Amino acid sequence: MLFDEHRRIDLSWSAMGISTRWPRPSDTFVGLAAVMSFYLVFRGSFDIAMALAASRAPGWWVLLIVGLAELAIASAFAVSKVGHGVAAFDGQHAS
Repeated sequence: MLFDEHRRIDLSWSAMGISTRWPRPSDTFVGLAAVMSFYLVFRGSFDIAMALAASRAPGWWVLLIVGLAELAIASAFAVSKVGHGVAAFDGQHAS
């Protein structure tokens, strides 16, 4: 009995999510880009700091490269939110 109730709630939340994001998926992309850039900035900074702290360990440079790549990806997401950059990622033309 409880399983059926959870299934109904799950289906209703899914339907609401699809119906609210279907007409304008670009807003969803911009929000997701903001969250991902926020995460990647902190993760990349943390990885760079950890690589520099462990610079005597073998292979520390791999973590440094990963941290720099995360910061590069985060900056690409941040730039994509400004002006015409969103069109490069979601396939739509900015007006």
